[in-house]
Amino acid sequence: NKFKNIYLSRNCYQQLKHLIEIKKIESNNKNKKGTLFFNKESPVFIEHDYLHEEEIINNLEYIFDYIENNANFIIESAYGDGKIHELDNIINDLLTQEENSCLRLARGLGLPLVSFDARLRALSKQVGINTINMDDIIINHQTKTDKNLYFFPEKKLISHRTISNLYLNDKK
Repeated sequence: NKFKNIYLSRNCYQQLKHLIEIKKIESNNKNKKGTLFFNKESPVFIEHDYLHEEEIINNLEYIFDYIENNANFIIESAYGDGKIHELDNIINDLLTQEENSCLRLARGLGLPLVSFDARLRALSKQVGINTINMDDIIINHQTKTDKNLYFFPEKKLISHRTISNLYLNDKK
C-alpha cells in the first residue's frame, strides 16, 4: 500500500512555498495582537499566539522539506488531459487555483486524486477522476516503521481537524 510516486502540482508547490514566507513575515510582526474579520456580518477576533504561529511555520517547513528531500515526490505542471468536461466551467468557479491544478494534474496523468478535502474529492468524482481519502490512508497505515506515511503533523492534523484522538488510538 505504498505510493511509488507522489505527484504535486507546481502551483500547489509554489503556493506552499509562498505560504511559508507569508507566515514568517506575519509572525515577525510583534505589534500584531490578533486578527479581526467578519463572519455573516458578525465580528470575529482571533488573538495572536506566537507559539501557535511558530508551530504552524515548523509544520509547513517540515512538509516542504519532506517534499524537497523525497525522491518519490514529483513536481509537475498541471495541464489536464486536453478534454473539456461538461462540468468544468461550474467546477472552476467553485475551486481555488490550487485545487484546480490538482484536478488537472490528476486528470492529465490519469491518476487518483489523494486529498483530505471531501468537497474536492466529490467534485473530482463528478468529472470522472478517482479519489483517495488521505484520512483513510493515515488511519489505516499508522505505523512508526513506515516512514513514508508517518511523517510530520498528519496525525496532529487529523486529530485536530476531523477525528478525536480516541478514534485514532482505537484504529491502531
